[in-house]
Amino acid sequence: MRCTPRPLLLRQAVRQRQQTCLSFLSRNLSAAAHCRLDIELTAPNGVTWKQPRGLFINNEEYSQHMSDSDSTEQPICSVQAATESDVNSAVAAARAAFQHPSWRDLSSSARGQLLHNLADLVEANALTLATIETLDNGKPLSASLTEDIPDLVSVLRYYAGWADKRHGQTMDLGPAKLAYTLRQPLGVCAQIIPWNYPLSMAGWKLAPALAAGNTLVLKPAEQTPLSMLYLASLVPAAGLPRGVLNILNGRGPDAGAALAAHAGVDKLAFTGSTTRSSGLRRRHALRDEAEAVALANDSAYGLGAAVFTRDLARAHRVARAVEAGMVWINSSNDTDYRVPFGGVKQSGVGRELGEAGIEAYTVAKSVHVSLEATEGP
Repeated sequence: MRCTPRPLLLRQAVRQRQQTCLSFLSRNLSAAAHCRLDIELTAPNGVTWKQPRGLFINNEEYSQHMSDSDSTEQPICSVQAATESDVNSAVAAARAAFQHPSWRDLSSSARGQLLHNLADLVEANALTLATIETLDNGKPLSASLTEDIPDLVSVLRYYAGWADKRHGQTMDLGPAKLAYTLRQPLGVCAQIIPWNYPLSMAGWKLAPALAAGNTLVLKPAEQTPLSMLYLASLVPAAGLPRGVLNILNGRGPDAGAALAAHAGVDKLAFTGSTTRSSGLRRRHALRDEAEAVALANDSAYGLGAAVFTRDLARAHRVARAVEAGMVWINSSNDTDYRVPFGGVKQSGVGRELGEAGIEAYTVAKSVHVSLEATEGP
């Protein structure tokens, strides 16, 4: 394959000693290395690994296009940037996988086992994944190793357990009729991941979607794709059929926009930024509870709110009144993969995590059954 001279360079904004080390690694990449789909990298902590850089479609890594980066930080390595054609290929692969018996007819418990398999592989490669996350994202290695990786493993195992526990309902409509509902997968789901928690946020989205029986096209943030590309290299060993999970690199205005607008996508899950509020409110003392609630609700956003009080009745009263998807009482920013996560207003639509997370990747179907005698077979 002939290399194009326009690499999409991944940058990082971390301490200078790490920038220098990464710059050295980048400068020593030969022309041949730029042509390969994976390269060997060594992090400042001494961990060495083969870093995938291509698009992951149909359980295979391949390369087609590269593009420039506007960033000015030191490069780690170059990765392939997906075009609209690549998005079409990934969505087609996901659709074919959704309709293929290897996934369509797989039992729900078997799907759960595949998620357990992936969790096992994440645990076995925890140090490498944490190192990549820190190298690419800039967070402390201790946070990646003790928070992000365990969170990904926990979410994978949690929804692995949910895979065979999606129950419909049965309704008694009288002596001659009954009805029941089914929870069925939506189809092909597009998922766009933010830069701040690449592996954790990916887990929040891909685990419930796969447990429910969907197939995926996932795009990491262009700033931090490396850990997801390494995770993709573990997918075949986990046993997921071809095309069930596809991962595309690329910028939001290009690959992200094409994926979000694709007619072959049945659901889009997106976590990202909104336009920053035009100004900050001046701090001032609040006269009473009603004013505090009114001020809290006077916002276009509503992801989370915190109430600090010794009055338990007031705490529950304010929790009901405040317009937020999550409310913490006498704490803040506590999350758990077993509890729904999400906001209201411009802070989000729908929920991730908990039972609500898997329900979001299914659709209810109602079936009406007549019990009256009918002619025919």
